[in-house]
Amino acid sequence: MARKNDNNPLDHWSELNKVFGLNFPLPPHGMHPDQIDDFVNDVLSHSLSSFDNLYQRDLRTETFETHQDVIIKVKVPDEEQARNLRVFINPGHVKLEGLPGNRHQIIKLPALVNVKQSRALLREETLQIKIRKLQPNENYHETFIRYL
Repeated sequence: MARKNDNNPLDHWSELNKVFGLNFPLPPHGMHPDQIDDFVNDVLSHSLSSFDNLYQRDLRTETFETHQDVIIKVKVPDEEQARNLRVFINPGHVKLEGLPGNRHQIIKLPALVNVKQSRALLREETLQIKIRKLQPNENYHETFIRYL
């Protein structure tokens, strides 16, 4: 069995290739340390930008509640993305559809809400969703018993 040489920089370079799943080009021999730093930064920024495109992030949200309402603010930086956005509400969650890559985002609500008393407003880069909370007397709906 061949023994690995810890002093061989090519062994470490191949480990980088495995970690990032890429085939990094070897740095030219005789590079100055500052040049190596620039070279590594260029390679990392290139690999991270392609990684960022593969795994797009959810929209940034802020959720808070008043005595009667639950309010959600969603930062939507792209106007085209804002036009494709659709909002769906159930008593415990808000679902945002139309995100890039045919994705959706689910936001858990801090209180149960009345789905029929809601409104959404897009102003500049912020979508604000305001939903009325369920009042204590609204939590129950009587279901009649059928006797056989």
